[in-house]
Amino acid sequence: MLWCLLFLLLTCEALDCGPGRQGLSCQSPTPTNVTLNSDPRRQTLRVMWRGYERAPCYSGACTFQVQVARGTHTNVVNKSDVTVRAENGWWSWTWFSEWPLQCADHLVRVGGFNWTKWVVNEGKKEPQDGQLEGIRLFPKQKVVIKEGSTQGFCCIPTNGSKIMAMNFNRRNYSASDIGDGVKGIIVENLSSTMTNGGVYFQCTDSSGENTWHMNYVTFLPQKPQNLTCETKNLRTVNCTWNPGRKPNLADKYKPNYTLLIQNSSKPAIQCQSSFCTFSTIPGWKKYNLTVMVMNDLGQESESYVSNLTDMVSLVPLHVSVEPGVHSADVSWSLEGDFSGMEIVCQIRSGVDSTPVEWTFQGLAGEYKGRLDALQSYTEYNVSVSCSLAGANQGSRTWVRSQLFRTQMKAPSVTLDLWRTIELFDQGRNVTLLWKKSQNNSETNIKSYQIVWDEQKNLSISTNDNRAAVTIGLRRCEISVRAVNDAGSSKPATIIIPPMELVSGPPPETKRLKNGTLKGFSLSWVADANATCGYTVEWYSPSEDPEVQWKTLPVNSTSLVLPADTFTFHSGHRYIFRIFGCTRDGHWLLEEQAGYTKEEKPTKRPVQVEVDFLTTAELRWTFQEDDPTHPGFITGYLVTVQWGNNSQKSPYTIPVADPRLKTCTIPNLLEDMEFTVFVQAQTVAGLGPQSDPVKNHPNYSGFLKILASFLVLLGLGLLMCAFHKLTKDYILKVFCKPVKITVAILELDSSLYQVSEKIQVVQAEDCPCCEIEILETPEKPKGQLQYCPQTPASSSTIQTGLTVSGFTNMTYFFVPKQDSHITVPSSSVMISEQPWGSPGGPQLMKLPVPCIWK
Repeated sequence: MLWCLLFLLLTCEALDCGPGRQGLSCQSPTPTNVTLNSDPRRQTLRVMWRGYERAPCYSGACTFQVQVARGTHTNVVNKSDVTVRAENGWWSWTWFSEWPLQCADHLVRVGGFNWTKWVVNEGKKEPQDGQLEGIRLFPKQKVVIKEGSTQGFCCIPTNGSKIMAMNFNRRNYSASDIGDGVKGIIVENLSSTMTNGGVYFQCTDSSGENTWHMNYVTFLPQKPQNLTCETKNLRTVNCTWNPGRKPNLADKYKPNYTLLIQNSSKPAIQCQSSFCTFSTIPGWKKYNLTVMVMNDLGQESESYVSNLTDMVSLVPLHVSVEPGVHSADVSWSLEGDFSGMEIVCQIRSGVDSTPVEWTFQGLAGEYKGRLDALQSYTEYNVSVSCSLAGANQGSRTWVRSQLFRTQMKAPSVTLDLWRTIELFDQGRNVTLLWKKSQNNSETNIKSYQIVWDEQKNLSISTNDNRAAVTIGLRRCEISVRAVNDAGSSKPATIIIPPMELVSGPPPETKRLKNGTLKGFSLSWVADANATCGYTVEWYSPSEDPEVQWKTLPVNSTSLVLPADTFTFHSGHRYIFRIFGCTRDGHWLLEEQAGYTKEEKPTKRPVQVEVDFLTTAELRWTFQEDDPTHPGFITGYLVTVQWGNNSQKSPYTIPVADPRLKTCTIPNLLEDMEFTVFVQAQTVAGLGPQSDPVKNHPNYSGFLKILASFLVLLGLGLLMCAFHKLTKDYILKVFCKPVKITVAILELDSSLYQVSEKIQVVQAEDCPCCEIEILETPEKPKGQLQYCPQTPASSSTIQTGLTVSGFTNMTYFFVPKQDSHITVPSSSVMISEQPWGSPGGPQLMKLPVPCIWK
């Protein structure tokens, strides 16, 4: 029974991990020899312990529980289940504290099969010399803190004082009690500081003492990116990388870069932030390199493994060129001794050109190569690159030469020459046109030289492909050649025939009916005199009349001009002229005209009018042969529309002859209301209407005559009815004396003679009236009497009187009471003396019932 009880107790102890150790493996050994290693700068506490080496989990991962307490063992701030592997008989685990480790004591114990005792990491320390210090702030002055982290700041007061206030970056915080009078604050998500600044932490105690620290905030080291290494001379290796984010702290706190040759015993090499240089190891072929970057927060690294030959980057030096006409001799040098190595160099004339490859055995002198297939008198930048045979071609470095120009050669182009001729009184104006028959862009042409009449010449710039010369009426030979500093091309020659041989009438223009949007197909009758071929020229009057031409060999009788090669537009007339070539020049054989596609007319007939003679004839004006028409005019369409009140329907009259511009309109009379207009026509349809001719019946004349007749008829009837009453009234009105003022007239020899002489008054039979002389100085009162008879036959006493006013008149003075005279109904002056003399004319009132003409 005793043995059975003992067996059960041992079984329970083996199965029961004890209170407070749930979740832990019962196979974990009991921890022993717990030690603590603190890192105040990083605020970490590394816990290390040993265990039973024969524990079942010793060779694998064992699970332990670690507790961390702050101040006293009752204030546990962290409980962690840790699964770790033993290294050299030690298990370890690192704990990060949000508060600086100096702020308080930290106690740690580890539990496996059993708990260990508490091990203390002491925080604040009393001054060793027994002197009291002031307020102590942690983290210490100028400590680097991780960007974005949560950091605790604490203040330890002096003995007998208390922390009253805490400030971070000029902002007051509510302090937490850490223990033993220590106060602290927690700041979250710290931002990086600038190069010349930091974060400020300030504490104030009960005695009024004020203390502050400045710390820096930065980021973890950045892993080097795109690490590459190369050597240009096999003696020095240069490694470069992208350091990533730019450091935000001053030099003292910047990341530190070093390079290690892992497969050698050479010490670490100090580097710059983005590159590092080291000397090669004699006889060493393969290099295993590591770039390390470290700061106060941690470290990063990047490795690079390569053979030395793969790191070779040959850079050509002193590239020079000796240009030729179509080639260039290139020379260069390389830095370093590459004896025994095969070097491959490439030469190219442009980025997109195919490089020419040259192979050399390594030497320390000058390298030479040639680049062919260059264009003459052209600027180039030759580039050279070299590498070891078999090396990675992507690492090539191209070095360009200075800009150079290949040598010039005489132009080798063949000019296709043509001409147009305009005749004037004393000669002809010839416009020469030329183009390169083959597009040889390598030829450098500085000018074109034109020679005619054996003595005359003209130089034309290369920007022009035409020239105008004036010649006489006889045969003339003209040549054009391309010229540059190295010489000239073969001349292109054209002959202008003598005028007496080409003075005949031009051929009739034929209409092409086979033109389509795809182009034109021309054909003509072969001419036996065309011993050197044919030339077809064409142009469009609707466009810029730039002449185009094509030269054809002998026996050619057709030509196809496709629209995808030559530009043709629908609705534009193109005129084609076929010339035969003879030894005396070119002769016009045929002229053809056509459209790729005809369109409706755009112009309207003008001067449209209707003449009514025997029949109604319509006339208009239209330029049917105008070459700018969008189609050939095939005729006209006359449209007649009747008035609104007419029951007749409008009708049209077609005119099929485009040269006939008259039309007889049947059944059209002048007194009808109608509208007529004309439209030109092509095969595509009708053009715009002319201005309409409108006719409206005119009844106004008849109405005026009728109204006049009715008015006259009414007046006649009224006069007949009231003739007796109106007669007496009219006589009274028109015979009432009118008083006028006259002066005494100076009598002439004969009133009749004067009247006849001046021809301004004329006697008229009318009822006589009395003229009373109001005042006649030195003359007896009397009367003036007009006698229509000749004055010489009168027995009356004649006295000359002069009438002054608008007209001078002569009257007879008759001293009788019953005499009568007729005078003008206007104011006159009657006087014995001339007007203005002493005793001259006096004013008199003469009642004049009659009017003189």
